[in-house]
This record gives sequence, C-alpha cells and structure tokens, in this order.
Amino acid sequence: MLGVVDEATNLHQVRILPNKNPTTVLEAFKEMWVRPYGAPYKVTLDQDGSFEGEMWEYLVRAGIETEYVPAEAHYKLGKAERNNTVFREALTGQPIPWLQRILHQWRKQWKPAYTR
Repeated sequence: MLGVVDEATNLHQVRILPNKNPTTVLEAFKEMWVRPYGAPYKVTLDQDGSFEGEMWEYLVRAGIETEYVPAEAHYKLGKAERNNTVFREALTGQPIPWLQRILHQWRKQWKPAYTR
C-alpha cells in the first residue's frame, strides 16, 4: 500500500500495490498524485527500498526536494503512518489495538450526546 498525504491540506491518497518494486511505486505515485495535482515541491520518505532506484531518479529529475527519514525519526511520517493504518484496518477487517482503544474512549465520552 502506498499512502501520500499533503501536509498543508491533509488530503490523503492511498493506492493498493501488487508489489513494492520502485517502478510500481513510481507509477502509482504519478497516477495518484502527479497527474491530478502536479509535482509536489517536497516529499518526505522512509528508507524503504521501494523509494530508491527509479523512484529516486524521477524525484531528482523532476526537481522535487527529497527528505529520507531515518528509522529512529519515524515520527516525522506520523500523519501518513496513522492514516495508512486506518485504511489497512478497513481493507483487511482486522482491528488494530491502538485504534480500537481510541474509538472505545471516544464512544464512552460522547455516548451521552447521542442518547435521547
């Protein structure tokens, strides 16, 4: 799965990928982001191998500022990671514990507002 989030608007696009090959990731990125919205000014990526090779070459040729986040600073990708987790749960039907806890607390807190 490839998730892309616009930091300014919080627009989140997701594409299910058949594999994590850099060519596959690049084509999905172009189809879901570059074609409809244009090339971004900057992208922030984790150090997954799928963002290397052809993907990296495309970003450099297009003049897109690229920041790779080291494993110890994964919090910089927090918005995309959280959004992707919600999509993953919706697609697989398997509950994610931290999300279930948040939803449980939210339902407890707001239950009186919905009760007549």
